[in-house]
Amino acid sequence: MKLNIAICDDDERTLEDICYKLKTIINNCIIDRYYSGSSLIREKKNYDLVFLDIDMNELDGMMTARYIKTKSLARYLILLSKKTDYMEEAFKVRAFRYITKPIKASTICEALTSIAQEYRDRKYIVIKYSSKVVSVNLDDIIYFEAYGDGTYIFTAENVYTTSEPLKKWLSVVENMGFFQVHRSYIVSLDYVKNIRKYEIELKGMKASPPVSHRKFAKFKKCFLEYASLQQFVCNAP
Repeated sequence: MKLNIAICDDDERTLEDICYKLKTIINNCIIDRYYSGSSLIREKKNYDLVFLDIDMNELDGMMTARYIKTKSLARYLILLSKKTDYMEEAFKVRAFRYITKPIKASTICEALTSIAQEYRDRKYIVIKYSSKVVSVNLDDIIYFEAYGDGTYIFTAENVYTTSEPLKKWLSVVENMGFFQVHRSYIVSLDYVKNIRKYEIELKGMKASPPVSHRKFAKFKKCFLEYASLQQFVCNAP
């Protein structure tokens, strides 16, 4: 999974410095540059992470931050400033970090490490199974398989039969290390052991879910990006 990052700062030197530091810390990212808050919000793009300068002239950084949060345009928001005056406002917009300039590479690394930690700390999903409701850790789910209007959910220990369609589960897990390889299958990238031509070998499973021809190239690319990100997670201090 490649990180989509935006940097918004009206000082070109600061913007390029952050960009350089990010690329020395993690290669697996796409970085968009913006020189004003208005240009950022005009794009209406969704990002994993936004570095946002508060002290901009064209559009106040806090107004930009509030818009980003209202429209859910960033999963993580890091506010930048030469001063500490906006700390209280940063809490109100639920900023992930508030970093004072000049910005150190170690400070950026710490923030990325904390984000990586959240990838480690997977969430649970609630499954209505038979007459019970169970909570299952996403780390334990190997793959989802559609059947009729419902879905089988496979872990190493259990197979849960649910009445919810596969597209419902895709909306829950698609940005959390899972990939829909076929109209009937969603697999956990953590459990991919081997990719053969149009077929996947999964750790601990005899079943080998197919990969549609249309999705094969994209799946291979996504898996390699995800593996690269996980390597960063494992090596993070």
